[in-house]
Amino acid sequence: FGPSDLSIWQFDGWSENGKGGIYFYQDERSHTPWGDTRPDYGREEVRSFILDNVRMWLRDYHLDGVRLDMTPYMRHIDGFSGDIPEGWAMMRKIAEVVRTEFPGRLAIAEDLHNDIAVTYVGDGGAALHAQWDNQFVHPVREALITPADEHRSIPAVAKAVMHQYHHAFDR
Repeated sequence: FGPSDLSIWQFDGWSENGKGGIYFYQDERSHTPWGDTRPDYGREEVRSFILDNVRMWLRDYHLDGVRLDMTPYMRHIDGFSGDIPEGWAMMRKIAEVVRTEFPGRLAIAEDLHNDIAVTYVGDGGAALHAQWDNQFVHPVREALITPADEHRSIPAVAKAVMHQYHHAFDR
């Protein structure tokens, strides 16, 4: 949701502790590296807003899928610890909407932690179709923003696309 210059920031005119309005957490869960703008995933209005947006992009704009940005901050206060169970549930619900209402489309997490539960479809998993890590996102971003072809590394992109992360118990 980005910095606090959002159109829905204090939309209803109310805030507590100088934070966003009712659609955002008002406690330590509000803080992200991008500001105090973590949506309150426990509120039905927030969940509906997010899910309706997913549906709109896939239905009206015919996108092939959605990417959830920095999912560790959806499920953890600091990206590593301090669980936010309703954030995890939000990730699962997005994946369910994509899988059931838009078969053939993808829900991808930019996770960077290689947590197998992000793509696990069983109980306790978020059921997203895929996730990418920093071995993918950084080389691909660099190739996309490099203005001159002679400075772009196609081998780096190929390596990023072919990169596979293996958990110890995958062997």
